[in-house]
Amino acid sequence: MSDTISDPPNAGSTISPLKSGRSIQEFWIDFLLEEEFRVDPNFALLFLAEVYSENKILDVRVREVIHSMTDKFGEADLVVLFERTQEGCEGAQIALLIEDKITASFQPLQADRYRRRGEDGKKTGLWREYRTVLVAPEKYLPGDQTHGFDAKLPLEQIKHWLCPSDEARHRYKCARIDEAIAKKNISGVQIVDPAMTAFRATYYAYLQDFNARRKTNFVGRLPRPTYWGDYWFKLKSADLPLWSRLRHRAPTGDVSIDFYAVDIKNVAGLREVLDQDMRLLATGKYLQHTSIRLGIPKIASFESFEDSRNTVEAALQAAERLWSLYRSEKEFFDRILALGRGSPA
Repeated sequence: MSDTISDPPNAGSTISPLKSGRSIQEFWIDFLLEEEFRVDPNFALLFLAEVYSENKILDVRVREVIHSMTDKFGEADLVVLFERTQEGCEGAQIALLIEDKITASFQPLQADRYRRRGEDGKKTGLWREYRTVLVAPEKYLPGDQTHGFDAKLPLEQIKHWLCPSDEARHRYKCARIDEAIAKKNISGVQIVDPAMTAFRATYYAYLQDFNARRKTNFVGRLPRPTYWGDYWFKLKSADLPLWSRLRHRAPTGDVSIDFYAVDIKNVAGLREVLDQDMRLLATGKYLQHTSIRLGIPKIASFESFEDSRNTVEAALQAAERLWSLYRSEKEFFDRILALGRGSPA
């Protein structure tokens, strides 16, 4: 279940039409920035001064922060509202409309939609003025390029403003930003790829046909725009534990059933029921999961699903074998897996 922030701190604020409903799990860096805006006035002023480069904005304070604001223009990752500190200045004077980018590509007219949101907020009295801001790793922001936003701020600069008086928290938050930057450097910008999108859509349709033919109950990800390199196909089944998945790693040529947070050192007994061509191995970044894997042909190109139809059929049949093995030996599996998860057998 995803957690959401449904109401801003000022529950009685005149800004009540602005709601937030974005998943916490998806974009944690948004929440890191949100926390700083909420609790550190100096961070907010540094950020604002960098966006405006004008002294007039130093007499303001944060009035409200909305994470993942959804409206008729789409979604804004973060909206920060500032009010004047002088008496007689009521309501939000300045709005920062912030878009965070790590690896995602720009959506059509994204900066324009942010600007239209800003203009609409002025007309409806939500704020007096606004700036649209792009926050991203430096490599996302070459030269003077702002991708149509009013201002840009690199994560590498922002991280130096975080918790300067608390060294431990500063190091922790900088590490999270460095992790985000490293992900960008490794995976690059995830640009939607028509061929990969079409391949996954046809794969999904083929899965429905396979379920009908073989009486399986595999559930795959619904078709959606996807990026090049998104070629691991994960399947769920109501017959499997919630903490497991079937996975087809198409370019490496294997299908596995993955049991998450299962220590392989405690489940060697599973080998008793495995077929000769099935391998039991530790997986995950820290080898914290246990998988049973089958080899199949690789898929080298995703330009044509028809060229790979036989391989997809072989992959789903391999998944069916693993699924059937668990179902037929469920009592044995559950007893051994409980040991691997540190639960009473």
